[in-house]
This record gives sequence, C-alpha cells and structure tokens, in this order.
Amino acid sequence: MKLLPQTAFGQTMALAMGTAVFTAVSAMVMITQFAGPQRAETIAALTDVALSGLEAVPPGDSRALIGFAQARGIRWTDDDLPGRAAPAFGRFSHRLNTALSERFGAPVEFRFLARSAPNFWIRLGDWPDIWLAPPGASRINVLRWSILGWMLGSAVFAGLLSMLFAARLNRPLRRLQVATQALTRDGIAFDLEPAGPREVQTLTRAFADAVRRLRQAETDQELFLAGMSHDMRTPLARLRVSFEMLGEQDLELTRGMIHDVDELDSITAQFLGYVRDGSVEQAKPVDVAAVLNELAADLAREGQSVELSAQPVGTLLLEPLGVRRLLSNLLQNALRHGAPPVRASVRPTADDAGVEITVSDAGSGMNDHQWAVLSGRSTSLLQADGGRIGFGLHIMRRVIQRHGARIDGMIDGGRHQIRIVFQRDRVPA
Repeated sequence: MKLLPQTAFGQTMALAMGTAVFTAVSAMVMITQFAGPQRAETIAALTDVALSGLEAVPPGDSRALIGFAQARGIRWTDDDLPGRAAPAFGRFSHRLNTALSERFGAPVEFRFLARSAPNFWIRLGDWPDIWLAPPGASRINVLRWSILGWMLGSAVFAGLLSMLFAARLNRPLRRLQVATQALTRDGIAFDLEPAGPREVQTLTRAFADAVRRLRQAETDQELFLAGMSHDMRTPLARLRVSFEMLGEQDLELTRGMIHDVDELDSITAQFLGYVRDGSVEQAKPVDVAAVLNELAADLAREGQSVELSAQPVGTLLLEPLGVRRLLSNLLQNALRHGAPPVRASVRPTADDAGVEITVSDAGSGMNDHQWAVLSGRSTSLLQADGGRIGFGLHIMRRVIQRHGARIDGMIDGGRHQIRIVFQRDRVPA
C-alpha cells in the first residue's frame, strides 16, 4: 500500500506509534467503562451527604435554601458560574445524571468548571436560580482531563522511545545500504564494520565476504585475460613477419595465413579492450561531436565512409577512452555488419538536458540476443563471426551503464538505428 511508510525506519515508527495509540485508547475505554461509573457514584454519594436534610427546605424558597447552604458551609451563587465549563465524557455524564436524579428524586443539573475551586456545581429543579457547590464532591477532578493528560503524555513518551529504538535499529541498515550503493563505483572497497542487532551484523559479514569473493574473481579474470592476450601477441607478430618473408612462392596460402594471424590479433585486441574497460578511468569534459568527427576521419583514411551530421553540443563529464571505444564500436559494427550508407548524428535533446547520438545503416539490424546484451537485459557471452567469442557489445554495455545513459533501437525509413542519450547532470559511476 502506498499510504504505508516505505522505509524500515518509517515502518518501525508506524508500528510503535500504532501500538502506543492502541494501548492508550484501550486504557481510555477500560477507564470509561469501569472507573467512570464508579466515580459518578462517588460524586453522587458525596453530594447526597453534603445536602442531607435538604428535604426540610420548602421547595421554591430561595432564601431558605441560601440559609441552609450557609449553615452547612456550602458555597452558593445566584449569578453565572465563575469559570469555563469543562466537558465530561458522555457515558460518565449520563451515569452521574442518573445517580443524582435517583438520590434527589428529580432531575439535577450539574456542571464541572475548568481550573476553578470548587469545580463541581449543581442546580436543583425546585430552586432553579441557585447553584450549590457540595464540598466533598468538589474535590474530585474531572475524569476527562486526567485521561486525556495521561494519553498525551504516554503518546509523547512512546513516540520518543520509538524514535530512539528505531534509529538505533535502522542506522546499521542505512550504513549497509550506503556501502552497497558505493559498490557500483569501480574501485570502491566494501569496508563496513558490523554493528547493530545480531542479525544485521551477520548480514554485513556475509555481504562483505561475498563482495570479497567477487572482487577476487574479477581480479583473477582480468589477470587471466590480460596475460593470455599479452602472451599471444608476441608469437603472432613473429608469425606474421615469417609469412610475409615467404615471398610469392605460394601467394594464396600466404594471404590466408596472414588473414588468420590478423583474426587472432583482433581477438587478443578484444580481450585487452574488455579488460581495460573494467578499469577505473577519471571522468573529464568530453565533446562527443568532436570525438565522432575524429572517428569518421580515421575511417575515411581507411577507405570507409560515414555520413556525419554533428551539431554543437558542448562538453559532458564522461570517461574519454570509454566513450571513444563505445562510439568506435558502434561505427565499426554498422560498417562491418550493416549495409551502406552508414550515417551518424549528434545533437542536443529537445530540452537540452542531454546529448543524443544516433548511428544507422541499411542492414538487417541486430538480432534479439545481441540487443538483449547491449541493452543490459542479458549478460551471456555472444558468439561472433567464425565461432569465436565477441566482446564488443559487452564493452559497449559496460560504458553505457557506467554513464547512466539511455539506449534504444528503432527502424526509421527502412534503416536500423541505435540511439544513445547521455544526460548532462549524470556523472560516471
């Protein structure tokens, strides 16, 4: 339910306050059900004792009633009562009215006064102009205000106590949440001292152990890939030189062998790119329009054409090498697997809150598996041309995710295009 608090602290406070309110209301109900009627009977009995002998006073004779009151030391007034009326609970008021009426044989009007002494006054039906304050009954406090005072005090105390324990319980959880969010930033170590309840300490230790194992696995993987790629490049370079020195004795065989060496060199380059992509790179101001211009110029020198439309977009805080690798892979994939003409564009978003980069070609586009990897819905390894593993889309996905960019694909006028949007207010994580 959206109305309930969403945080652990809020839910703990809601539970504690709900319990406190329920307890206070239950206590109030019990008091009004049992203590209220008893108090009403006590007030009625004290009033009856204070006014004993009233039957001797002639009905309607106000002067005789005043004399009776003065003789008994009962305060009286024939004017408005001094002070503000204090309300009483309906059940308590009804029970007191019934008890007084039974004792005096006629309806009796009574009133409690707030912050006044005496605080209980009655007016009998035979003497409608005279208010009397029975001495014993006037020393009993009004039931309503004592209950409300205790309820308010209990609720405040319960609220403060609940806030103290909820903060103590949820502070370790909050620290654990902050520490886990910091893990999304490469190079941030999970270093959190277990604290709080035993269950939270156990969870923190287990999470720290899992993070340590994952870090170790990532390090081992990077060392393996980097070492394998580095070790392969030297013999490959020697093989290429040897093949070129064969001369023209078997030109076709030589070209085939050189092609295989180039293919192996491309694989090792992807290994190294995948490893480098997992390393930390400092974010700097980058003009993606300028990067696209440079990449298009490099491709043109190699005899490959890219139609570029670049609007001025200013600079964004990005990882320079990562973004360059991302854009280079986009263009290379379009040229290698798509169909000409290949077009690229860069422009500000409609609200100028980001930069939109689009690469399109007239080919068949990516299949579902490739798109799932690029969009982050799948992390399984892709099989590239020739049966080998391709890392290009995985590298692109890493760069996109680190920059918090948005990616989508569409078909526009028979052309398959990929659009990536970088936000100006996002910093690579």
